[in-house]
Formats: sequence, structure tokens, C-alpha cells
Amino acid sequence: MDNTVFFEAPFSFIIVASGITSVCASPTELSAHFDLTGKAAGRYDLKVINPDTTSATLTDCFEIIAPNPPVLTAISPSTVPAGSGEFNLVVTGTDFTPASRILWNGAECVNPTVYLDATQISTHILSDSVRDPGTVLITVSDPGSGTSGSAVLTIDTIPAPTITKISPSSGKRGSTKSYTISGTNFVTGASAELRKSGSIIACTHEVVQTGGSTMTCTIAIPSDAARGYWDIAIVNPDGQSAVKPVTFRIG
Repeated sequence: MDNTVFFEAPFSFIIVASGITSVCASPTELSAHFDLTGKAAGRYDLKVINPDTTSATLTDCFEIIAPNPPVLTAISPSTVPAGSGEFNLVVTGTDFTPASRILWNGAECVNPTVYLDATQISTHILSDSVRDPGTVLITVSDPGSGTSGSAVLTIDTIPAPTITKISPSSGKRGSTKSYTISGTNFVTGASAELRKSGSIIACTHEVVQTGGSTMTCTIAIPSDAARGYWDIAIVNPDGQSAVKPVTFRIG
């Protein structure tokens, strides 16, 4: 490999050659601007050539240093429940560039990597990617410098949900209003419904709050619904469910 860097500048003129701009300020001084894009790392000679073809070479005097590979120090979140839905994955580390890409088990993620700064990048993970329990290796790849070490994202099995209460705990026939169901292990995408003797009133607009301990939903009670106490049920996307008997009263 020829590691000679060539400068050439007619006296008092500026020229651009081989990605280098050089300016001859005096017979004893020459300044230059290097474009190192795509240049291989290593040590280079410096050669100055005068217009009359006389030249001088300084051997092994200039070093092009390879960029540092990305370093991954943490991911957030590092654990998600199976079937919990889509989320943003944030990767923290050092030496990230706009060309850095987050890899999911060695493959580039479906959604693009968003460069925040040299220490943080992110991507949006789709719900299908965390549908089943397991582990995923997260790495960062940069075409100009290499691939980082890995971090483990754990996709946990979700415990069955539980229900402690619904508030308010009653409603009138023909009414529609918002209710809050409290409990544990509710997951995004969970459904809720009232049940009584084979009859079902499905809840709508279910929204699970962060932490999975509350859900808000809308219940439209038909005008001909049976009066009395109804059970309340929650069903997570993985099929696990909870029922709290005689919890909601329709009057």
C-alpha cells in the first residue's frame, strides 16, 4: 500500500488535488487541508513537490487514526413483558455517529435508528417483536468503525392479572361513562367486560396506565341490561384473565 501523501502548490496559488488543499505562504511555509474521508488508518509519508519538480519527503510523519468503535453501556428498557405492545428502545454508550444502527439479534431493526447525540440513539420496537417470552441481543453497528458489545433485552412472561376494584362501582341502565379498574399485571391491549349469567357488556376505549396497575375504559350500559351485581373481567393479550365477582352494580 502506498502511504505517501502528496502536496503540490505553485508559489502563491491554491490548488486542490487528491483531496488536499495546499497553500504556499512563503518559500519556507506550506499549509494544507486534508480530506480524510475514506482514507485507511496508518502512518503516511509527507512529500512536497515544487513546480520545477524538485521535492522533499518526510518519512512516516503523519498518522491517520481509525475511529473508535461504538460502545454500548446500557439499554432502556432492559426488560419488557411479553405481549406488552410497541415501545421506544433507547441505547446509551459512547462514540455513536449518525450512521450508527441498532441491531436486534444481529439484524437491523425494522424502524430506523434515531441519532440523538454521540452517547444516545433510539429506535421504535414493534409489538410483534416482543410477542413471545425470550431474550434478545442488542448491539450497535457503525459502518465506519465496527460493532459494539451486546446488551440483553429480556422479554418476560406476564403473570396473570388481578382485579381489586372498579371505580365508580355502579352505573345506571342507558348511561355511558368512563370507569377506572385497579389491579395488577394489566398489559397494553388488554380488554375488559362486565359479565352476568351469560350476558356480556364489553368495555371500550381501554387504556392501560404505565405500571399496569390501572385501566381506564368506557362502559355503555344498555337500557335493558339486567339490574343487580355484575362480574368484571380483564383479559390480557396472551389470554390470561382475571374475574372479580359481584363487583359492579347496575341500577
